[in-house]
Amino acid sequence: DKLARERNAVLLGIVVLSPAMALAIWPVVQVRLQRPLSHVTAVIRKVASGDLSARINQPGSDEIAELSREFDAMTRAMEETRRHLAAEIEAREEAEANMQRANKLVLVGELAATLAHEIGSPLQVLNGRATMLSERADLPTDARRHAEILVEQTDRVIGIVERLLDVARRRAPAFEETDLGAVVERMVEFHAAQAKRLGVSLDTSLSDVPLVLADDSQVQQVLLNLLQNALRASQRGGKVSISLGTGMLEIPGAEQSVPAVVIDVEDTGQGFSEAVHARLFEPFFTQWHESVRGGTGLGLPVVKSIMADHGGSVSATSELGKGARFTVKFPVRRAVREAS
Repeated sequence: DKLARERNAVLLGIVVLSPAMALAIWPVVQVRLQRPLSHVTAVIRKVASGDLSARINQPGSDEIAELSREFDAMTRAMEETRRHLAAEIEAREEAEANMQRANKLVLVGELAATLAHEIGSPLQVLNGRATMLSERADLPTDARRHAEILVEQTDRVIGIVERLLDVARRRAPAFEETDLGAVVERMVEFHAAQAKRLGVSLDTSLSDVPLVLADDSQVQQVLLNLLQNALRASQRGGKVSISLGTGMLEIPGAEQSVPAVVIDVEDTGQGFSEAVHARLFEPFFTQWHESVRGGTGLGLPVVKSIMADHGGSVSATSELGKGARFTVKFPVRRAVREAS
């Protein structure tokens, strides 16, 4: 009987103490197990959905914390791998695009050589004779006008051939210390009369910038093409803005950017679409319609080629109906490095 009473007392104590122990242990289980595991589960779901930046970051030294650290290390490695893959894909696509441009430029070179040989001389003769006729005072007015049209059109074709040769016979830059501010001022002055005739204002904002190693004549060619395009795009009453300052240039394959002199040419024209943006630097591609504003589709490829030779970059941004901005960047570090 005594043994039975003790046994019953023990059982009663267990029955009474069990709920109390459960209530006491439950907060510990909540803090140490359930909440961490719920957090781990939520992070795993984020990673499974593609968010490799999600981290558990569980502090402590227990098994869950150790598992969390291993999981975070795995996701960091996965994120870094995905970043490298994306960079490799982008580099491959850029290489393929450059190869396509190079192939087109080879075709341009062959075509330019043929044109220069086959029609260059006859065009010069035709242009000269038409010029002579247009200057003769004894001819009827309509005959002189026809001669002037012949001069204009042959000049246009000769210009196209010369642009083709510019692309095909790209010479290596003759680097020298260059004041880009002075070059910009010269080119703005050169285009002032044309801008006035078109009813377009030319605004400049020039800051003091360091000298860079560049080919003065090729820099002028870059600005000539960009300003001509901006003036073509602008309607009467519009504005073309040219700014000069400093910034940073991203070098492909380099981890850090380098200091650069930055030139922006912005217009208030109609801008261009994403589809046009993707083809801006292709030879022979132009968005201009056949008119007095027409272009050959060779200006921007020349700009891209020159900037590549200078170790710089050219880029464009636009929004339909709100104009366009072209930005060229010349690295400063080349001048510092090569001059030292």
